[in-house]
Amino acid sequence: MCCAENSSSRLFHIIIKKIYYGGRPHLRNYFSWCKQPLWTSPQRNLEPPCRRRHNGIPHRQGRAYYVYGNRKGNRQNNLFKNLNNKLKGLVAMMEPKDLDKQISSKKLAKLYFFYGEEQFLLENKLKAIRKQLIDKDFEEFNYTRLHGKKLSYKDIETEVLSVPFMSDRKMVVISDCGIFGNAKGKDFAPLCQLLSDVPDYMTVIFTEQEFDKKKEKNLDVFQKNGEIVKFSPLSPKQLELWLEKSFEENGKRVLSSDLARMVELCGQSMAMVHTEFNKVLNYVGDREKITAEDITSVVSKTTDARIFDIIDNIAEGRTKNVFEELSVLCASSKDSSSTVLSLLSSRMGELLMVKQLYEDRLPAEKIAEYFEPRRHPFVVKKLTEQSRHFSTGYLKKMTLKGAEYTYAVRSGLINKDLAVEMYTAELLKK
Repeated sequence: MCCAENSSSRLFHIIIKKIYYGGRPHLRNYFSWCKQPLWTSPQRNLEPPCRRRHNGIPHRQGRAYYVYGNRKGNRQNNLFKNLNNKLKGLVAMMEPKDLDKQISSKKLAKLYFFYGEEQFLLENKLKAIRKQLIDKDFEEFNYTRLHGKKLSYKDIETEVLSVPFMSDRKMVVISDCGIFGNAKGKDFAPLCQLLSDVPDYMTVIFTEQEFDKKKEKNLDVFQKNGEIVKFSPLSPKQLELWLEKSFEENGKRVLSSDLARMVELCGQSMAMVHTEFNKVLNYVGDREKITAEDITSVVSKTTDARIFDIIDNIAEGRTKNVFEELSVLCASSKDSSSTVLSLLSSRMGELLMVKQLYEDRLPAEKIAEYFEPRRHPFVVKKLTEQSRHFSTGYLKKMTLKGAEYTYAVRSGLINKDLAVEMYTAELLKK
C-alpha cells in the first residue's frame, strides 16, 4: 500500500472514533490523552486517567470501548442521563395502539401532539381520525392542514377558533411549525393559552418529524389538555404482523419465514415495506400463494440489506455472489465505489465492536446503545450472528485495511473502483 503508515493510522484512529464512540465526551477526552491508535499501540497496558465504571461495566485493559475520560466528563454524562430520565417521568406518552382504541370508540381528545420517525404510521393515524370525525361531503370546510415554520400565532388562532360548517366536528392539523422546540419564541406563551381552551367541537393535532427529548417539558400544554403520541419505528416482528394482516386482507397467503425475509430486505421503514408490499401484490396477480421466489424477484433490497448479504457470502466463501452483490451496490450507490468502500469498512468495525461486547455478555439492547445513531436490537442481533463467523484478529485487520484503502482513495493514490475490488479480495482471504 502506497500510503504513509502514520497517515493511515491517524485515519484509522478517526474512523474508529466515529464508528464506536459517536462523539461521547468521556471517550473523546481519552483520545486527546492517547496519541497512538488503540489496537496498533505497542503499549498494550495503557490506562486512562480515570478507571471509573461506566453503565455498570468495569474497565478492561486492551478494549477500546472501556476506556474513559476524566471524572468531570463522567459527571456530565450522568447529569444528562438523570435529566433525561426525569423528563421521561414527567411526560406521559400514549402508544399508537392506545390511539387506535380512541379512534374506534370515537372518544378522541381535543388536542394531540404527534411526533416520531415513523411518519408513514403517523399519516395513517391522521387519515383514520379524519375519516372518523369529518363528513366527506363537507371535508373542504371542516378539515384544514397548515405547514411550515413561517406560521404565525394568528394563522393558528384563526383556524382553531373557527366553527364547523354543516357538521358537529372540525379538525385542524399543524405540521412542522417547530414552535414547541423553541420555548423562547414570542408566540409560545399565547399559543399555550389558546390550546388550553380548545372548543369541544374542535380536534387540533400538531405533528413534528423530529423533536428534542430535552425539550419535552415544553409539551406540558398537551399533557394537561390532550395527548402526546410518539411514532417510533416498528420492530421487525410488528412489521411482519402488519404485512401478514395486509396480505390476508387481499386474499393472499405467505409463510412467516418469507415475511421475515421481506422485512429484512426492506429495512425498518414502514413506507418502504408498504411500497414493496404493493409491488408483490401486482406481481402475483390473482394467485393466492406468495412464495419466497416472488419476494426475491420483486422486492428491492436496501443498501443495508445488500451489505448484510455481502458479509454472509464472505463468511460462506461464496466469491461469485460477493462480486455480484458488489457490482449491483456500486451501480446503485449515490457516490458509487467510494460509498461502498466506506460501508464495508464501517461494517467490519461494527462487527468487531459487537463481537467484543457480545463476548462480555451484553444483551442486544445494551449493545445498541453503543451505536450513533442507536441501532435497533434486531440489527444488532444480525450483526452478532455474523460476527461469530470471524475471528477478532481478522476483524481488527480488516477494519485497519479499510481505513488504509479509504485514505488512499481520498488522497488520490488509488482508483476508487480498484480500491473496492482490492479490499473485497482482502476480505475474502478469511
